[in-house]
Amino acid sequence: MTYYEKTERPTFSGLKSERGYFYHQSGDYSISLDDGKSVVPVNRSYSPFINGGRSSKFEPELYRKDLVVHERAEEKPLVDEELLVDIYGKPLLFIDGKSIVREFNPVNLDDERVSLQAKRLITEMRNMLLKAGIDFEYRLGIFGSHRVGLSGVDSDMDLIAWVHSEFRGIFLDEITKLWCSRGYTASSELARNDEDALRYAKRFGVPISAGYYLAEKRTRFITSEGVSVSLQVLCPEVESEIVREIFSGLEDEWEQEDFVGDIEIINSGMSFNFPKIWQVVRGGLVTPVISFSWMHQGMGCDSGIYGSKYLLKASLVHSEGGDFFYLRDSGHYILPSKLLR
Repeated sequence: MTYYEKTERPTFSGLKSERGYFYHQSGDYSISLDDGKSVVPVNRSYSPFINGGRSSKFEPELYRKDLVVHERAEEKPLVDEELLVDIYGKPLLFIDGKSIVREFNPVNLDDERVSLQAKRLITEMRNMLLKAGIDFEYRLGIFGSHRVGLSGVDSDMDLIAWVHSEFRGIFLDEITKLWCSRGYTASSELARNDEDALRYAKRFGVPISAGYYLAEKRTRFITSEGVSVSLQVLCPEVESEIVREIFSGLEDEWEQEDFVGDIEIINSGMSFNFPKIWQVVRGGLVTPVISFSWMHQGMGCDSGIYGSKYLLKASLVHSEGGDFFYLRDSGHYILPSKLLR
C-alpha cells in the first residue's frame, strides 16, 4: 500500500541532501512505500560541481544550476539518494526523506540565507498592499537561489504567495498595478512571453492563441534594475482527500484509456498547486482531474472569460477508488474550446 502523508514543509521548501544537492519540494506531502521508505516529491535545483559558477559563504563547494524536473526526471541520470516512483504509469522524481539534512522554509524570511534583495522586495510588497487596503489573509515567501544562499547578480527572484482562491484575482491585480507603478515591465510586454507561447503551443500541439493563453498564466516582471521576478500564487495548502485516495489506489488493480472530450469545470482553485487538482463535469458526472506538471498550471482558471466549455485531453484512469482524469503525458491539457476550434 502507498500512503499519502502531509508534511509540515510547504511547497517549494528548499532541501539540502547528504550529498550536497539542493532540491525544492514539489508539493506539501510525502508518500510511504511498501519497503517503509518515506519519500518526498522534488525538483533538483543545484549540484556541487568543481567548475561551478555559483559560490556561497554558506557552502564550501562551488555549485551549478542542475535542473531535474519532477515529472520529466526519467530523461535525466539520477544520483543515489534520488528515485523514480511510478504514479499510474508516469515516473516522478522523489528523494528519500532520510537523506535531507537541511530545510529552508520559503516563509522564514529571518534566515540569514535569504538575500537582502528578496527581503527588500517582499517588505515593499507588504507595504504597498497595506496602502492599497488589502485586508484579506495572505502569506509571502521566497524560494530558489535567493532563498538557499546561491544567488548571483543576475539570478531570477522566485516569489511565492498563498491566497485563498476567492481573492486570487484581486491580489494579482493589485500586485500588477503596484509593480507597474514602480516601473516594472510585465512579461506580456517582453519577447519572453512570445517564446513561452510558442513553446506551449508546440508542447501541447495547439494553436498559438492557446499558447499565449498559457503563457499569460505566468506572473513575471522585470524590475527597473533589470531583475527578473516571478510570482507563484497558490491556494492555502489544505488536506486533499482526492490526492490521498488517488495515491492509496496505486497498489490495486487499475486501467486507463485515452480521453478527448468536452467538459465543464466546477472548481479550478487548486490548478496552481502541486499536485494540481480540478473538479469537472462530463456526462452529468463530477470527476476529479490531477496533474503533477508545471506545464498545466492555471488551466481552466479563467473566471468565465472563455465561457464554460473546455476541451480535455487526458488519460481516464479506472481505479478501485473511483475514476479520475490524469494529465500525465506531454500532450494532455484542459483548454477553452474557443481557442481550439
